[in-house]
Amino acid sequence: MSVRFPLRFKIGVFSVVLVAGACAAIGYFAVLRPALSERAEREEQYEQIRKMLGATGAVDARILTHQAMHPDLVYVARSRGGVPWADGSVAHVDRLAAVAPDLAQAWQAEPRATLEALFALDNGQRRGLVVKRVKLRSDSGDEVIDLGFSTLGLDRALRSRLAYAGGVFGAALLLAVLGALLLAGRIARPLQALAAGMDRAGKGALEPVTIVSRDEVGLLARAFNEMVRGLKERERLKNTLARYVSDDVAARILTERSDLDLKGEMREVTVLFLDIRGFTALSERLPPREVVAMLNEYFESIIEVVFKHHGTVNKVIGDAVMALFGAPFVVDDAPMRAVQAAVEIEQAVAAVNQRRQAEGKATVTIGAGINTGSAVAGNVGSERRMEYTVIGDEVNLAQRLEALAREGEILVSQATYDRVRERVQARAREPVQVKGKTIPVWVYEIVGLNA
Repeated sequence: MSVRFPLRFKIGVFSVVLVAGACAAIGYFAVLRPALSERAEREEQYEQIRKMLGATGAVDARILTHQAMHPDLVYVARSRGGVPWADGSVAHVDRLAAVAPDLAQAWQAEPRATLEALFALDNGQRRGLVVKRVKLRSDSGDEVIDLGFSTLGLDRALRSRLAYAGGVFGAALLLAVLGALLLAGRIARPLQALAAGMDRAGKGALEPVTIVSRDEVGLLARAFNEMVRGLKERERLKNTLARYVSDDVAARILTERSDLDLKGEMREVTVLFLDIRGFTALSERLPPREVVAMLNEYFESIIEVVFKHHGTVNKVIGDAVMALFGAPFVVDDAPMRAVQAAVEIEQAVAAVNQRRQAEGKATVTIGAGINTGSAVAGNVGSERRMEYTVIGDEVNLAQRLEALAREGEILVSQATYDRVRERVQARAREPVQVKGKTIPVWVYEIVGLNA
């Protein structure tokens, strides 16, 4: 499983590493490298003195150990013919004490006996001691000169510089850590708020985020808030559409613009009309508020059933509802969907009646008429107010059938019955003469649905 590090941690680590690298580079180039270069220069000076002695021959030891000769020179140990020469050897006791305290005390007591120990010293045997050996040939015999140089002062200065640089480095690193945490917090907090807002939006809670910033994060937050406002408006439109069409139809209207042609066209549709029976008399004896509340209670159940079967509520006219199956979108088996919806509406109304009776409230019954045929579908109205509807003789026939239906009856036309006859239980009624028709039409009452 991969480890996920938060953005604040990444920014902090990056900043600290960056500052640490910068401090290390500055320390190396500004402190350590110059000190090493100075140390190399001193070593070169020691070597030059050795070469000078080798070129000029023996020189008085007192001249070699003079303060003006070299500040790092500790001692000059000489021997002739392999025998230490005390008269030609000199030591700075204070400098020797810093490098070899025991030899400094011995020199003060017995210089001649100490020369053997000085000749035995070599580089690295005593901290801060560099030994240069010169071999000379003269008339008086072979001569060896050991020059001892102390680098303690230089090392001390280097340690002081490094300690100072380390203090500066530590302070810079501490400031870097604090600054990195502050910077990481300022960057990460708005991004975390934005991420939380996106997560809420993904779960359906469309809430803007409050991020006061003028940088790219603020620009991203403003873009997110604009998106949230757009989604809210889209959701509002969808909810508004859902009052008239089913949820899936509303979604298609919003997403498939080219699929919805609201210009006039011929469509085969199934039209369902239903009406509350005896509503006029009922509304005369009930208070207006109670009448509206009662209608809304029944219509809520009725419209829910229409949407369930992919129908569209085209109109609510007082106590009547006109529903379409097959417009504005084509649906498969629209006649059967309309019949199933009518049967379930009767059951839904019965359930509402049972509930209202238990509460001592008035109840209603409905009658429904269904017809299938071709009709003109499209927008009707003006530029300021338009309505999508279907118009034609087949629509009128569905309304006539609804008017003929008695309480609790569902009447369908011959065209609708021909498409559902194998799946319903129905009984034929006597042909009836309806307004607008010269020939009587066959009418069928739906009794139930086949299992």
